[in-house]
Amino acid sequence: MDYAKLNRRRNCLKGRMNRLCQDLDALVHERESR
Repeated sequence: MDYAKLNRRRNCLKGRMNRLCQDLDALVHERESR
């Protein structure tokens, strides 16, 4: 995993970009499910 992605997730958790965070989570879940 890239540290940049982890940092982005942390920022998402802070609630800076809720929409982007949700979209990223959805994409990650889709990739994991595959």
